[in-house]
Amino acid sequence: MYECEIKISALNNQMLSELSNNFYKYCSSCSRYIVITPENSSFVPNGMLDGDFLCKFCIRHSMHKRNCLVFSLKSFILHLYDLHCSEDFENLMYRFQIEDHIREHRDAGLKNYCLAYDEDSFNWFLDLDLVGNSLGKVPQVDVFKSIIEMMLCFNPGLFSIDCRDVFFSIRDKINKSIVKNNRVPFVPCLPHHKGVYSKLRLFDLSSII
Repeated sequence: MYECEIKISALNNQMLSELSNNFYKYCSSCSRYIVITPENSSFVPNGMLDGDFLCKFCIRHSMHKRNCLVFSLKSFILHLYDLHCSEDFENLMYRFQIEDHIREHRDAGLKNYCLAYDEDSFNWFLDLDLVGNSLGKVPQVDVFKSIIEMMLCFNPGLFSIDCRDVFFSIRDKINKSIVKNNRVPFVPCLPHHKGVYSKLRLFDLSSII
């Protein structure tokens, strides 16, 4: 007979009065939260690889086997979406304009063959094994040029976006990741999003649709 010690503690979050058929799974590769519904629940067994759960994008592109730095410019997208939801008619932003900016930043980044993009999560995957100064690899300076071009697609001057800290944060993270050969999901935020970072982390395409 075994003796076990059981600890009981109160939950901080408030329970809903009704049960839900939906739950969240955490992608081990890109740190994205996937909403599992009765309609897509059959995907869960297919998403399990070596004991980890992977989203469809990471499975489709074998991201769990690649040495990638995952980062996102979703703070720019959230800023435009906040303008869309606000009552500030001086900076009125229509949904189709947001979609145009997202599409332009996607096309700009995909010109660089060491970058891959997940449209659902707004995540970029930088294949670190393709970055370097040797033959057949992309120089780091070209990666930084691509990221600057992607940021300019959001027209930061027009929408009062201070993107300097975001760029420098991504640049430093890329430098450290290449040196350490380390993969770290990274979502830098604009200055006014630092107080709502949890909202930024969970922001994806489903938040707009």
